[in-house]
Amino acid sequence: MATLQQALQEAVAGRTVNWIGATDTAREYVYVPAAMRAVVELAMHADAYGGRWIVPGAGPISIAEVLEIVRRHLGREVEIRSAGPRSEEHTSELQSQFRIS
Repeated sequence: MATLQQALQEAVAGRTVNWIGATDTAREYVYVPAAMRAVVELAMHADAYGGRWIVPGAGPISIAEVLEIVRRHLGREVEIRSAGPRSEEHTSELQSQFRIS
């Protein structure tokens, strides 16, 4: 199951959303069936071969932003538990504290 799909299912079910990594880091997500339609379309054109096929999503968004949208739609709070650094600033603090380069 996709990471974002799992998070959405947890939120809708009223469970705490589990997330690995910073919640404020924007990532780009793509709906795989739609992306595969684009790839098939590209594959039908000989001039597409030999180049890079970059199939974009709708634009970068962080899980914090996604869950804010979910919260507005559900009309209730959505809890998130993240593992790992919560921001670049937090990462820098940990690196300084533990002398990690």
